[in-house]
Amino acid sequence: MNYVDNKIKILGYHVPELIFVEGGSIEMLDETIIPPPKPTYLSSESFKMSKKEITFDQYDSFCMATDKGLPDDSEWGRGTRPVINISYDDAELYCKWLSDLTGKKFRLPNVTEWEFAARGGLKGGDDYAYSGNSLLEPVAWCKYNTNGMTEPVGLKIPNELGLFDMSGNVFEYCSSTNDSMIVLKGGSWANSGVGCRVADEVVSSIHHWDDNIGFQNSSRRLGIRNLIIIVLIKLLLLIDCLQANLPLGFVYLDSIIPTVKIDLKYFGKENFTGTNINGYDSNRCIISKDAAFALKNVQSDLGHFNYGLKVFDAYRPQRAVDHFVKWARNNNQKMKSVHYPNVNKKNLFKEGYIASKSGHSRGSTVDLTIIDFETGLELDMGTCYDFFGEESWITFENINVVQKQNRLLLQSVMKKYGFKPLKAEWWHFTLHIEPFPNKYFNFKII
Repeated sequence: MNYVDNKIKILGYHVPELIFVEGGSIEMLDETIIPPPKPTYLSSESFKMSKKEITFDQYDSFCMATDKGLPDDSEWGRGTRPVINISYDDAELYCKWLSDLTGKKFRLPNVTEWEFAARGGLKGGDDYAYSGNSLLEPVAWCKYNTNGMTEPVGLKIPNELGLFDMSGNVFEYCSSTNDSMIVLKGGSWANSGVGCRVADEVVSSIHHWDDNIGFQNSSRRLGIRNLIIIVLIKLLLLIDCLQANLPLGFVYLDSIIPTVKIDLKYFGKENFTGTNINGYDSNRCIISKDAAFALKNVQSDLGHFNYGLKVFDAYRPQRAVDHFVKWARNNNQKMKSVHYPNVNKKNLFKEGYIASKSGHSRGSTVDLTIIDFETGLELDMGTCYDFFGEESWITFENINVVQKQNRLLLQSVMKKYGFKPLKAEWWHFTLHIEPFPNKYFNFKII
């Protein structure tokens, strides 16, 4: 990759710079109601959002790569101005193209994600009317400070997360599950304060996209009926680091803990079978949301020592467990010297090292260790991960003082935040209060 003008270039195409938005809940007031009512709360998972609107430069790269016609710029100029005159379907196609280009999942933000980010996420808290300020003009291009057209992106003051132009300049598409209607957020250069507030929204036909479109206002918060405005759609991307296509209650761990080290041993051959395990199609750690936030507390505590977590396994598809069972019945013993030198393979079932059901498949069990952030190395725990033998028991005494201290640190910090250990495996922990105590899942890790 070559870094040019703070943009990432992949294969010659400009890819949007992304800002991490940590998930959680924020308190908010509806500033359009006087006196304000009791506060409500807005919650979101973690995600990454493009720092600026998608520009003509970026969108035109997509058009040229796919032989798609260039959108009209209304004779205002292209370059770093936000792309306009594109349909919702065009925006979706751009997201798909960018996903295919980078191998990451890009999509449009939904309304909740958009407003969570516009309000500054967990870094906000001041309940500004506009994104990043109680005054409009410092953060937004609006009818008071433009010449009747869009302006280049990123010239106004960003909000608390570092996101630009969330208020004003051009309206923004939000993802829609409705076949006929979409929600637009953020307001445009043609708006005054009304329409540019983070609480405001406009509902439009999904098929309308010209730069002079009539909208019937369907949001009382706008306070205007039969509003006719020039709509210039801002395409704001969200990279779904994150939770794309996961069952409700599951998350990708690195979306909650960006600094966690992931090394899924079953995605690859560095495990007790010596083969890649069925269901592990990527090195993406999936886990229940409850367990992820508990691990976030563990990571924070370890950070005081400049330590962190390294995860070997978490959610495990049932198909992977079935793979283990099948392996245990064949003659493959190429990893015996590393993982089970003192155990007869035919006794792995009898001695409890392999079973037909695993707590990992319920989503709240995790195998992990501690690493030193300064060196990047794992703390010495006395054995490797998935070592089958009494040496891995948490009560095993025939290890040195440093190894005992390291195991004690891991056990103590995990118990502190609600995990219970497995006596036979120093690396294995299960959340005390599991969200799915009786359900076993089988979706792939992708």
